[in-house]
Amino acid sequence: MAKFVKIGGLQSQPIGTTGGAVTGIPNHGVSTVTATSNELYVLEPPEAGVRKTLVFTSSTSAAGPTIMGSTGVTVTFNKVGATQIVGGATTDDQIIELLGASTTRWYIASMFPVASSGAGPNAGTT
Repeated sequence: MAKFVKIGGLQSQPIGTTGGAVTGIPNHGVSTVTATSNELYVLEPPEAGVRKTLVFTSSTSAAGPTIMGSTGVTVTFNKVGATQIVGGATTDDQIIELLGASTTRWYIASMFPVASSGAGPNAGTT
């Protein structure tokens, strides 16, 4: 059974490093990704109207953790067709808020810090 911790009144599921892909991350609630290197994390497919918050703890490696939308079907982030979100190399925590648009698309509601600063997460294709 997963251990949950509270963040600002919400329960957060910590997801650590395994040395390989972590699959089946719930498509709802808050998940804290504690990896500090380029590890792969795979979300369950989105559902329309469902919110998901990802918190990346600080990373000083050249590339932070990679989040994929699903392995069973093609899931995109926003209309641009991005299939993954990669955390940036920063000592700041990074927060990504997603909103399910359908069973194959997430809307990116917000990302912090902004990728244009060179430190924040960004969305792209695999």
